Amino acid sequence: MSRTQFPASIAFLIASFAISGVSDSFLRAEPASIPSTTQPTTKPVAYPLDVCVTSGEKLNTMGDPIVRTIDDREVRFCCGGCAKPFMADIKAGHEKMDALIIAAGKDKYPLKTCIMSGEALPEAKDIIYFVHRPTNQLVAFCCSGCVKGFQADPQKYLSRLSQN
Repeated sequence: MSRTQFPASIAFLIASFAISGVSDSFLRAEPASIPSTTQPTTKPVAYPLDVCVTSGEKLNTMGDPIVRTIDDREVRFCCGGCAKPFMADIKAGHEKMDALIIAAGKDKYPLKTCIMSGEALPEAKDIIYFVHRPTNQLVAFCCSGCVKGFQADPQKYLSRLSQN
């Protein structure tokens, strides 16, 4: 291959990728500066919100959302710019996500009884809402003692939600 043929063949390959759409999917990949954390130890449950955890904007309004698994939880962002603040303070990001899940789900919560004790849930203002991580599952309790009991063996009690 001569010197003039080599650059021409490289240009041809680059043009081929661009025409085939390969470069488009490559360019849409999330920025390397927003990595997922380590491999999940459990399969994350789908993100239960229809908004970006950082901005509160509806998902899919700026294209496909950025989906990450962070500390075994699925988290979705409207754009790479919104992922960066979450990654900068992951603890605060999870707390904000929990608050959004509670706000979005408490009026639709399927049980009228405490998932632990089986007793009737108190008045709405006194219910203790808790988001189980990593499943993103909203759970309601009658008291803080039941929260502690739940945390000791959550799988035993989460199945009660799926029965309703």
